[in-house]
Formats: sequence, C-alpha cells, structure tokens
Amino acid sequence: MRSEFSPWWLATTSSSNMLGKLIGQKYFSIARTWVPTLAVWGSVGGVALVHFTDWRLILDYVPYVSGKFKNDD
Repeated sequence: MRSEFSPWWLATTSSSNMLGKLIGQKYFSIARTWVPTLAVWGSVGGVALVHFTDWRLILDYVPYVSGKFKNDD
C-alpha cells in the first residue's frame, strides 16, 4: 500500500511484486531508491552529449528550428 508521501513511481504493482520475487525484495527496494538518481544523471548526460556535439546536428530534427537553418545553396 502506498503511503501519503510515497512518489507515484515507487508504487507497488503486480509487476513490481513479480520483479521483487525474481531478484528479492531487499535488492528491489535498493534499486527503487536509485531510480531518481539514475534519471537525473541520465538527463545530465543527455544534455552534455548535446552540448559537446554539434548543436545543429540535433536541432535539424526539431521542425521549427530546422526551418531557420535552411541553406539556399
């Protein structure tokens, strides 16, 4: 049962019970505590990847921005 202060992504569902039985409740609860940290570091890594690569390469896939960079060659 979810407590009042429990985030929605830590809710216990039938799939999480199955995973808990597979790897053990102890390790499943440890893995759940790492989810927010991994999400933040994944986001930081994504932003760093875009920052250190060519911005135009990434922005060519954004419809509004890609129209601004059309070459009239």
